[in-house]
Amino acid sequence: MLSREHRRTLQFGRSISTWQANFSRKPGSISLRFNVAADHGTPAHQTEDVIGQLFSHSLTWSASNVNAIQSWLTKCRRYHSKCSMSFSNVRNFSSAQVPLPSRCVEILSNGASSYSHILRNTSGQSGNYIILSHRWGQDTELCKTTRATLQCRSRECQTTTCNICRGTIPPITQLFQDAAMLTAALGIKYIWIDSLCIVQDDDDDWEREAIKMSEYYQKACLTICCTALASNGGLFGPISDENISKIARLPYRRQRDGLQEGYFYIQCSETALPDDYKENISKSHLLSRGWVFQEWMLSPRLLTFSGAAGGLFLQCRTHGPRSLHNDEVRSEDVNEISFRSTLNIDLSKTHNIFPSWLQVIERYSGLELTRLTRDRLVALAGIVGEFSSVIKEQDQDPETAYISGHWTGNTHGLMWEQTCLGEKVRVTGIPTWSWASMAVLKRNDKSEPTLDSDGFPTLSGMSVGWSDLHRPPSHTEDICQLEQVVLVHVDLRTFKPDFEARRTMEPPDFFNPMNRFGMLKLKGKLLPVRIHDRFSDADLDVIAAVTNYKSEFGKDMWRPVAVPTEPEFIAGWASLEHPEYQTDEAVTLQAFIVRETTCRELFFATVSHVLLLQPKVINGLRNVYERVGCGRLNGSEVRRMSKHALLQSIYLV
Repeated sequence: MLSREHRRTLQFGRSISTWQANFSRKPGSISLRFNVAADHGTPAHQTEDVIGQLFSHSLTWSASNVNAIQSWLTKCRRYHSKCSMSFSNVRNFSSAQVPLPSRCVEILSNGASSYSHILRNTSGQSGNYIILSHRWGQDTELCKTTRATLQCRSRECQTTTCNICRGTIPPITQLFQDAAMLTAALGIKYIWIDSLCIVQDDDDDWEREAIKMSEYYQKACLTICCTALASNGGLFGPISDENISKIARLPYRRQRDGLQEGYFYIQCSETALPDDYKENISKSHLLSRGWVFQEWMLSPRLLTFSGAAGGLFLQCRTHGPRSLHNDEVRSEDVNEISFRSTLNIDLSKTHNIFPSWLQVIERYSGLELTRLTRDRLVALAGIVGEFSSVIKEQDQDPETAYISGHWTGNTHGLMWEQTCLGEKVRVTGIPTWSWASMAVLKRNDKSEPTLDSDGFPTLSGMSVGWSDLHRPPSHTEDICQLEQVVLVHVDLRTFKPDFEARRTMEPPDFFNPMNRFGMLKLKGKLLPVRIHDRFSDADLDVIAAVTNYKSEFGKDMWRPVAVPTEPEFIAGWASLEHPEYQTDEAVTLQAFIVRETTCRELFFATVSHVLLLQPKVINGLRNVYERVGCGRLNGSEVRRMSKHALLQSIYLV
């Protein structure tokens, strides 16, 4: 029930437009905000006791919505200095003029709110532009720019005599039309849409543009995010009745004697706001897509649409999500997946750079990509560029380089573990030591593998994690040494590595995000081990404790490890992600010691962090291995074997 003071406020107007009520003083109390309004000409309105307005639009497109977006955008660009900084915080972008992408779609006004579009070559020009973040569909495929349609979209063909367009610019989807219309309504001339602005069947153009996306998203004044399509396939459409805030009519009483003189209205403006965001934004399928991760991480400002649900939310690097009416999404149970707020990214200090990268991979690795084999590493190119900017500026190790999703100065990065179940497969053309080399196979209702447009099996990302990322151990020492990185050419049609076409990695290759395949030449110690069937539930907690394991993920995939000299004793655990070893059959492998941890909790015992390897045959090279899993070893016999093992150089592919 409302308090006496709240009822009095409603009874005797005090020039209110919004009003807030707390329904309980107990922990977890609900705080609601109401819009308050009165009809023009009524006593409540004439006395100016009630000066608010109701929000009852039945369409997501309205003049007031556009004005609200414009007002928020103007204030953010003017007053939020953080929103003009790069993701790495090492560069500042002017809010007025920025370099335009290589190509943009120019919106041309035809008068009376009618617009047309044309693809422009804008390389070297400056201005402002908007970006669209969306999920590709069949209609996207039909209107994408190809080498055959590039001149038609740019109006550089033979116009009426052109056999492809016959004088008419190829059509675009309803979603693209709506995004262009909003761009024009906000007074901005250009919009960047990946399927239109990149020539999709030109590998060279696609590769050039992919590595520029860091700049494109960060310098855009706004990213429009379509988490769900309206009923017509666009951004704008009717809002379903259940998503329009309900209105209550209350009697208005005169202040001098309390007599009723007409009515006024109240409308709860944020009763369902957290639920709306959670259900229609956080849980949207758009945010399960790999390309979108980068788009949301890098964009300084996001405007999200949720189709018929009617939810339009604004968020920037300075403020979290809020409605067009400036109501903040504050519910604690909302999983705010702008990705930025749920990741503890700190690039201001050198020792935080690599842990921040591993957090990025933990969130990204399980996301979906339509063409995962081709795009898994490329879809991170923009974020790689930001990390490289910081590393170049801060890192004291001049040999730090990026290859196949890994920073060579970060030995810990090699110790990733699978964190999800599913039918695991190798990703072609990515080295086995990289977290990006494993995916989960998708099957249809008939249990048949589905294929993408290139004829490759459809894959989803395999989630990975690091057990001690968020709780570092007492003392850790790197045991292996990186001696060399060898780049291997990969055919982008078959994605098969050509080991005959290999060369030593040297500057300026160190920070090229398109480096897809690399062999690591490592110097360290190999121990033979025997992997057995699964642990019992009782053994899991014990073996986790004696190997100083900090996380809960992945334990259901562990298998016991023994050394040849003590086959009856458990020396540690192994997690095998290789498709050939997703069974309970025993197997003999080589354990390569990467790191050793000295643990106070284990009376200063030493725990060895190992990669589990099997031999690989490559002409012209010796001691070549591929990764099949990882694990941890402990015990006096493991320490004895490690002490007497000889250092040797191996190639990890």
